[in-house]
Amino acid sequence: KFHGQRCFIIGYKEGVKLDELNLLFNEKCISYNGICKFFSKTPLRPTQYILSNAEHYLGNGKYIEAMDCFVASNVTVFEHSEALRRVDDLYIALQLALYEGFSEIYIYGFDGIYDAQITSYDEALVNDEKKYDYPEEAQTLLKNVKTYASSAGVSIYNMSGIDSLNMFESRTIDQIDFSTTKLLSKI
Repeated sequence: KFHGQRCFIIGYKEGVKLDELNLLFNEKCISYNGICKFFSKTPLRPTQYILSNAEHYLGNGKYIEAMDCFVASNVTVFEHSEALRRVDDLYIALQLALYEGFSEIYIYGFDGIYDAQITSYDEALVNDEKKYDYPEEAQTLLKNVKTYASSAGVSIYNMSGIDSLNMFESRTIDQIDFSTTKLLSKI
């Protein structure tokens, strides 16, 4: 359906900036759960919304019901270890974008989703900095997504600026041409 087009998978953690979200206003965007916390500050609404945690519906239903929404409750994509629990929404969004045929996928706002180091025994270790790499298990899962996407001719870019997503080519917001999608152009 969207072959030859691009989309942005938008997280809502550290690194999200309102001026950058506003650049995505006329883009095809997939987001999930807590993105609603930005709705009072930006006109951006995702083209598609994934609700994977019922608590995010409470108080946000008025926003969600007006969007193309996918409810991911009780969907078992893989056995949830603690290492994969925080990356599952990104994984579901990547699957949706690949299924719909997007040729370019940009990942934005997924830094800081791990606030503890997850050990191979599903233990969570915390230090003072509270910034951690994605666990190896999560990185392996995303490397598999990259392999599949590459074989299908799809490019996935990491706009989050974190090493844990270095399996995808890095891009900054300044490296993306928004000239055809900007709401207002410079005078």
